[in-house]
Amino acid sequence: MSLWWREDCKSYYADFTVDGARFRVPLDTTDRREALRREKDVIADAKAGRMAARQGSFARLGFNDAVETWIEESAPRLRGRSLLTLRERAKPLKAFFGDTKLSSLSPDAILAYRAARKHNGVANATFNRELDLLRGVLKRAKLWHRFDGDNAVKPLPKPASIGRRLEPDEKARLMRFAATRKTWDIARLAAVLALHTGMRKCEIRGLRWSDVDWLERELRVRRDSTKTDAGERVIQLNADAILTLRELRDKGLAWFGSEPRSEWYVFPGHDVNGKPTPLLPLADDGWRSAWRNLTRAIECPRCGRIQSPATACVNCRADIRDLRSSTHGLRFHDLRHTCIADLLSKPGVTEQTVKAIAGHVSEEMLKTYSHARREEKRAALDSLASSMSRHSNVTVSTPMEAKLVDETGIEPATSSLRTRRSPS
Repeated sequence: MSLWWREDCKSYYADFTVDGARFRVPLDTTDRREALRREKDVIADAKAGRMAARQGSFARLGFNDAVETWIEESAPRLRGRSLLTLRERAKPLKAFFGDTKLSSLSPDAILAYRAARKHNGVANATFNRELDLLRGVLKRAKLWHRFDGDNAVKPLPKPASIGRRLEPDEKARLMRFAATRKTWDIARLAAVLALHTGMRKCEIRGLRWSDVDWLERELRVRRDSTKTDAGERVIQLNADAILTLRELRDKGLAWFGSEPRSEWYVFPGHDVNGKPTPLLPLADDGWRSAWRNLTRAIECPRCGRIQSPATACVNCRADIRDLRSSTHGLRFHDLRHTCIADLLSKPGVTEQTVKAIAGHVSEEMLKTYSHARREEKRAALDSLASSMSRHSNVTVSTPMEAKLVDETGIEPATSSLRTRRSPS
């Protein structure tokens, strides 16, 4: 076994023999210590019979080219919206790893990526989805074994809560704040739609004017704009949703000088030159900054100025360092949770109706918000018992209420109680 420097390639190579077969493998590094470490890895690959795959051309691609190739290979088994989501999910990975060769990636590099994403405030679930993409690319290159076992890069734990429900006063406060700045208009309008239809962010972004039926007061969520087959559905529109869509239609008229056409997106995006265009959907981060600033905004208790968190009010210089918005950290997806929870709390609304409105609803969510139906369920079960109990003098009591008392209502002394040891 030997390690040598190839001047023409400006890189270290490993030259070794396993079971009579000679291997000459580029290590793609100029650092001798790193080359020694990689040499051990490729020798282990050769002994495990993975050397042919290790030397494959895909593993030698730069990260950006490898990701694009993998996405193109995955395209036939993906539907429209899933492919767009995959490309958006790849953006931070490509920005971080750039043209680094797949064969050069190490567990430390992925850990560094995880640290950078968490430093930027990315949620654990978001990182886990990006890790899934990275795992798929590395498995395609037959390199994922490097990141398994002791070197495993594991998904981050997800919070136990599946979502947050906004209280009525928080919803009113959010809408009042949003109306104070034009830059928050798109976030406000999208929020109203989510609260009154239960639509996901991707479904709202993918909504076209052809999906809105003004006569029937309903809209259609198409399969290519949602996550699952159950997400394809028709949603009836209430008065708030209708008013929101009318406001969006008026904005489209002001932006583009004509009535919105059927193929236009309700939330228009921008072309490669940054020019607004109704033929493209709003980018994934289209209202992210506005949403973050809106949910973190506070109101000065002295002068009532709505502003970003700071040590002193920008208007009256009052001390506001301890003020924190009750909606700080609120996810846009929590608006969907709020809609579903509000629907489940309404008497007469069945779980089947909620699923028809919201599309796929997990059993965990239904269990989480089932407390809203506790009294309704209790009344239903009590109605079964009423026919038997109304003609009897039986008093039903809970275990906490069922104490041993004598006829006078006074709890008897302990010595008079029958126990297993006392005679019958």
